[in-house]
Amino acid sequence: MNKHTFFLFLAIIITSCSNAQGNSDIPLPSGKSIYIPKELQGMDLQNPASQWSYHRMAYTEN
Repeated sequence: MNKHTFFLFLAIIITSCSNAQGNSDIPLPSGKSIYIPKELQGMDLQNPASQWSYHRMAYTEN
């Protein structure tokens, strides 16, 4: 009985994980947009020379 319960639980987890991947295609409601302040619009987070780069965050001590 324990094997059956385990496999049922495993099947439920796999099914729920595969269904969750499809939720990323949900469109925003019409008229809605994400507000990004002007100070943040010009930031290049992938550029290591940028003030707020991911590179600086990942490689400096906290």
